[in-house]
This record gives sequence, structure tokens and C-alpha cells, in this order.
Amino acid sequence: PPGVQVKVTSIDKIEDYEQPLVAHLQVTGTLGSSTGKRVLLPGDIFVASAKPAFTNEKREIAVYFDYAHITQDAVRIKFPQTLSIESLPTIEKASTFEKAITYSVTVESTPTSFTLRRTYALGDIIFQKDKYPSFRAFYSKMENKDQESVVLTNAPATARAATPAAN
Repeated sequence: PPGVQVKVTSIDKIEDYEQPLVAHLQVTGTLGSSTGKRVLLPGDIFVASAKPAFTNEKREIAVYFDYAHITQDAVRIKFPQTLSIESLPTIEKASTFEKAITYSVTVESTPTSFTLRRTYALGDIIFQKDKYPSFRAFYSKMENKDQESVVLTNAPATARAATPAAN
């Protein structure tokens, strides 16, 4: 997102193609916004400032992508014990568009972190213009889901004392 600086601190499993590549990042700047007692953070920082892909209501030609691909994001954000989770994005179990696109979101949390996993798989590269209204609706739903926020609040002092230290 704008105003955020990202520094790669390490990359794990770069030589083991059988394992997922893991990049550890140090993020500085203003990732979210504060509204008094609450902090609003983007659920997935990789798509937080993405623009809608299909804004036109009508289309005269087919939609064409250069290649089929899969995008898998896993974002874990750790926060201080002075904050607690008020709400997280809801889980989106594998929704599909005509067996050609699959999209899912899962969220896990601990007292001092949350992990959001997002999977987008594009299997076909051409979508005919007669399918465009339902294709656009699917994409809009997916893009709206990508923009859901995590809401953190100031944790009560008793909850902070009872929370175990993060590892």
C-alpha cells in the first residue's frame, strides 16, 4: 500500500523447489489507519491497493489472459499484546467460476497475530463476451473480498496480563 516500505530480511527454502518459498519481510510505515480505540488493517497487503479489473458493465470482445496461473498468498501479521482482534475477514471456501477460476480465503488467529491465506487459480485464458456479466460479478465479489479489513482494538489490561508471550 502507499506509504509502506518493505524490506526483505530473509528468504527460506529457495533451493528446495518441493517446499513453499517463504519470504520474511520487515514492514514500516502506515499499514492501516487508527480510529481512536480501533486499528484497521488490510487483510492481505499484497492486494490492498488493487484497482477493480473489470469496471465496464458491457464488453464487445472476449476477456483474454496471457497465461493460466495460480497465486497463493500467506500473510501473517504480528501485533503487540496491547491490541486484540475485534474482527477478521470471513472465510471464503473455494468459490469457482465455470470450473475455470477458483478463489478461496482462510483466516487463523492467535492472541497476538493473524494469518490470512488467499488462493486464486486461473485455469482458462479466454472467457467469451456472452459470459461477461457473470464473469464480472465473480471478479467483483473476489475483489471486494480482497479488500476486507482486520479490526484490532485496545485490549483490556486483564486480557493483556492473561495472554502468553509470543514466540
